[in-house]
Amino acid sequence: MPNIMQNKKGIVLGVANNKSIAWQIAKKLKEEGATIGYTYQDEVSSKKALSLFEQNEVAFACKLDVCDEKDFAKLNENIEEHFEGKLDFVVHSIAGGPALEDLQGDFYDVSRENFLKTMEISAFSFVAIMKSVAPYMKAAGNSSAICMSYLGAQRAIPNYNVMGVAKATLEACARYMASDLGKDGIRVNVVSPGPVLTRAASAIGGFRQMLKECAELTPLRKLTDTEDVASAALYLLSDLSAGTTGQTLYVDGGYNIK
Repeated sequence: MPNIMQNKKGIVLGVANNKSIAWQIAKKLKEEGATIGYTYQDEVSSKKALSLFEQNEVAFACKLDVCDEKDFAKLNENIEEHFEGKLDFVVHSIAGGPALEDLQGDFYDVSRENFLKTMEISAFSFVAIMKSVAPYMKAAGNSSAICMSYLGAQRAIPNYNVMGVAKATLEACARYMASDLGKDGIRVNVVSPGPVLTRAASAIGGFRQMLKECAELTPLRKLTDTEDVASAALYLLSDLSAGTTGQTLYVDGGYNIK
């Protein structure tokens, strides 16, 4: 049986290290035959990321600061050069912006500056990337994009605060883009994993206690496995989900129903 991502070409945004969910997704896609281009945030993060990319037979790797319009143009140049102007999939796994104090105490204490920065990096960046690459995805036909969310988009989760508001915005953006881009054969969906210990998650106060509670309360009685998240992403990015768009797929052992 052929690999389900054979001849598919796409980009993965948001790999920070080998613990990143984006990295687990990239490995799964590669195992299924995909050709992948990567982005990294800045020259500092590139040192660790580039060594990982080389393990996965990188098609290209380029800097993408989502707050810098010039970087989007450079990404497009790479897509045109290495993928002949056709893009089958996008994995958006970028989040950031809040200061440590924004993830503690009361949500409404967030500063205007940090609120807007969090929205730009964690939500608008998905809109910006889709606007930039949509012509290439339309050219590929039956293409798919996913972003990564969390239950804090739907519920008030302690110590998630402004990130929860940003994730709610991200999910809404995905629905509107799914509506807009469907006519061009582009699907847009959201993956919402349960808590996974990553570099970003470690900044959330009481995160290890959250892991313990989730393990006890999920219907499947287990923590979220990054392999399960990667498999869900594979489904949404492959032709297996050709009839699915504008959806949020929870991969949390059923915790969201409690």
